[in-house]
Amino acid sequence: MSVKNFIKVDGTQASTFQIDAAAAGVKLASVAGALEVKDNAGADTTVTASEMLASSNIGLVINSDAASTGADWTFTLSRPAAGMAADTQIVVPPDNGTAGFVLSTDGTGITTWVPSVSGATDVTFSTTLNWNSPSIVPMFLLPANAVISDVSVIVDTAFDGTGPLPSMSVGLTSNTSKYVGESDVNLSEAAGWSVNPNLPRDTSAEALNIYFVAGGGATVGEARILVYYSIPV
Repeated sequence: MSVKNFIKVDGTQASTFQIDAAAAGVKLASVAGALEVKDNAGADTTVTASEMLASSNIGLVINSDAASTGADWTFTLSRPAAGMAADTQIVVPPDNGTAGFVLSTDGTGITTWVPSVSGATDVTFSTTLNWNSPSIVPMFLLPANAVISDVSVIVDTAFDGTGPLPSMSVGLTSNTSKYVGESDVNLSEAAGWSVNPNLPRDTSAEALNIYFVAGGGATVGEARILVYYSIPV
């Protein structure tokens, strides 16, 4: 590594110094007290680190050189200046979500995409189950105070697994058959079933899963699981 133009001959500090004399070298500069990182061509370049720390309430400004006109504006992520009582961490979902869905938190900062709900509007959430699906298939985060009126299981193609026979249930980690029990549906038959849970609302959000057994030697099978719920006002 070579360092150029860091200290001038007269002993004063230079406003810019270069790391690595090669063409891919990086230049660091102080501009009005702010550190800038540029390539040899004078264009902004990337900075890679394991963690970024910000001491101010404004943690990240995207498109900082925006012209503030037309579609060219900055986007800022920041924390509230007051009201926080503990450290906060928000974990974003692992995908882009579905059109019309919104972010919902489980109360610990883990967010997922869920259908947008307004008032007592009915919501339908559909999940596909195939013969080669994993034993636990995540569905969605049921919002707090939601009431499931119906769970419909439509077997479009009968599952052909044997020993044990294919089965499924819908529920939670703590209660895998809370909304649909294994005996409520026959995956070996191409037909439809409707299950009415008739359960009171839960004041906490619930991560719903399908708990699935494909059966031995399975090669075909497909079903749709539709959950109908609303949040009464």
